[in-house]
Amino acid sequence: MSLINPFVYVSQDKQEVLRIKNELELKFLRSFPIDFHYDHREVVCDEEMIEFDKFLVEEYGFSFLIDGFDHSKKELNGQILYGKEFPTSLTNQDLINIQNKMGKYHFELVEQQANGKSIIVLNPWDISNDIRDSEFHKLETFYNSRIEANKFIDQLVEGQFDSKMSYMTVGTIKEEDITAVTKQILESQPEIKYKSNREDYGGIFFSENKLSEIDDGMNLLMKLYESVGKTPYQIVDLK
Repeated sequence: MSLINPFVYVSQDKQEVLRIKNELELKFLRSFPIDFHYDHREVVCDEEMIEFDKFLVEEYGFSFLIDGFDHSKKELNGQILYGKEFPTSLTNQDLINIQNKMGKYHFELVEQQANGKSIIVLNPWDISNDIRDSEFHKLETFYNSRIEANKFIDQLVEGQFDSKMSYMTVGTIKEEDITAVTKQILESQPEIKYKSNREDYGGIFFSENKLSEIDDGMNLLMKLYESVGKTPYQIVDLK
């Protein structure tokens, strides 16, 4: 089940990668409803989900099925509490144990030998970022050069900015995210502006022009993203 670009973090330290993977799995478990971790809308897995819910009831005292659901049944018939999340009272170890029982993992460790190619690494912490759903197959590609990888990601970011400004790439930018560096960049040029998240359809960097029409537009935009701590990607050479 490939939900996002698997190359979310790069390190030569395997233990460090495993630690980051574990932190990402926990964030994913706390961020999405329980039923979201199953492909039940496309694959029949009623018995698997019923067995898992029975485990949750017996071991942790909660359920993501309707009250009084009969766990001896073989079919769910839609009796799922859609949107119900794991209780916030669960510890990280509880969630790890639950995930092991569920057997659903959303990140993978890839051990890659040097091959002289480049990959695009997305910021792993903003796991709901729309950039992950945009041509994700190309985000998993090995590029022959850094230039080739950068060309693709620039086209993607530019298209998203022209469509919905900065929102599709980095999500909502809050007023408290704005730094002195951000203000300096905004004041240095007139074309890219910031609309506060307190305004309707705000929390974005925006422009009345397309990014390609702005002098050094891509570079300016990436500096703005970096200044608010939302650098969406990096390019890594596998050497």
